[in-house]
Amino acid sequence: MTKLFLTPLFDPRKPVVALVSILRGEAPAVGSTLFLTKAGQATVVTSAQLVSSPTEADYLLIPQAVTALTPAVNRYLDEIRELAKVANKKIIVFIGGDLSHNIFIDDMIVLKGSQYGRLKRANEIIVPPLVEDLVEAKPRPKANQLVVGFCGWAAPGGGIGWLKYWLKNLKSGSVVFRKGLYFRRRAIKALKQSNLVKTNFLIRRSFSGNLKTASGDPAKLRREYIENIINSDFILAPKGDGNFSLRFYETLSTGRIPVLIDTDCALPLEGVINYDEVIVRVPYQKIGQVAELINNWYQQLSPAEWAEKQKSARRLFTERLRYDQFFNLLLARPLEDWLQARSSVGV
Repeated sequence: MTKLFLTPLFDPRKPVVALVSILRGEAPAVGSTLFLTKAGQATVVTSAQLVSSPTEADYLLIPQAVTALTPAVNRYLDEIRELAKVANKKIIVFIGGDLSHNIFIDDMIVLKGSQYGRLKRANEIIVPPLVEDLVEAKPRPKANQLVVGFCGWAAPGGGIGWLKYWLKNLKSGSVVFRKGLYFRRRAIKALKQSNLVKTNFLIRRSFSGNLKTASGDPAKLRREYIENIINSDFILAPKGDGNFSLRFYETLSTGRIPVLIDTDCALPLEGVINYDEVIVRVPYQKIGQVAELINNWYQQLSPAEWAEKQKSARRLFTERLRYDQFFNLLLARPLEDWLQARSSVGV
C-alpha cells in the first residue's frame, strides 16, 4: 500500500483533485461541469492511504492541480521541494487543464490527463479523467452495415463562432495542435459521405458538458447523449480542446467501441494496455479514410468475436480505466515501476 502525505494547499479557493477527495471519503468537486454527480459515487481507492507526517509517507502529494506556473505557484513548489528534501521523499503533482501539455515540472512525478506523445517526458504518467460509469449495455449484434454515432458540439455558433473557430486553427501552428472541433467536423463529413457506414449523428452548436455553455435541459441533453452511444456500434471520439476525450472513456464504459482520431494522443498505461484490441485508432493524417478503417476493423470479426470485443471494452474500463480502479492499479506498486513500464499485455 502506498502511503501519501498531503502538502498544504497552495490556493484555499480551489478544489482538491478527485483522488484526494476519494481518499478522504468525500465526493469529488465538479464545479460547473455537468454530468459528474455520479462519477465519485461508490468509488474507493484501497491501494493508498493518507498519513500524517512526511517521514511516514512514500511520497508527498500536492493536493491541487497545477494549471499554470505563475510566480506564486513557483514559490509554493519551491517550499514543497524543501519539505521533500528534508524528508528525503519524492513529490507527486497533478498538472491539469486543456493546456497541460505545455506545462513541465521535471523534478517531480507528474500526473497528467492530456499530453501529446511527442511532448511526453520520462517523469509523466498519463491518467484517465473522472467520468461516470454510464451503463453496461447489452452487446449489439453483428450486422451487414455498422453504425457510427456522435452526439455533441460540432458546429460553431453564428458568424462570430465561425470567426473564432478559424482564428484558433490558424494560431495553433501544426495541424495536430488544432482544437477538437476541427477534427470532429472533418471526421463527420467523411463518414456522412461514405456508404460503408450508417451514421447516427446529433450535432449541437454548443458544448453541453458545462453549465456555462449548455443549451437546453441538462437531463434531456444527457439522455440523448447516452442513448446515442448505446444505439451505435462505434462512437467518434476525437480530442476536445485538450488532447484527450471524455467521450472515449464513457464509450468504453458502455461496452461500445470508440473511434480515436489519433492526434498523437498519449493514453493511460499505453505500454501496458493493448488499446488496439478494443478501439479503432485513426491517424489524423488519414481522417478522410475513417469510414474504411472502421469498416475494415469491423468486417474481420465473426459475430462471436464482435460480441467479445464489446465485453472487453467494458471490462477495460471497469478494471483499469475507471478513475478509482486506475489508481488502485497505479498505487499498488511504486510509481517508478510505471514510469519504466513498456511491455504490452492483453486487456
